[in-house]
Amino acid sequence: MENSLFVKCQCSTHCFEVQRFVESYGGVKDEGFYLTFWSYGRINNVLTLKERLRWVWNILKTGNPWSDGIIIDDTQAREILKHINSHLNKQ
Repeated sequence: MENSLFVKCQCSTHCFEVQRFVESYGGVKDEGFYLTFWSYGRINNVLTLKERLRWVWNILKTGNPWSDGIIIDDTQAREILKHINSHLNKQ
């Protein structure tokens, strides 16, 4: 988790994770980022036992604990950074 950044949504119901990866396959280096959207599913409400079991069952059945995610390479990460910085610099 040392290569991960977690950003909690202002509404407290979602979280965005950026995780760096550097891997090598047969001498070919692959670098990029995993971008994952985590969902709590409720706004400031504690899940009932039934809902918790439903989520656990869904994770066991599908193997997917996150709501959605994408993988980007270094070039795409730079494009995202440039886009965000261009909007921040306007203020």
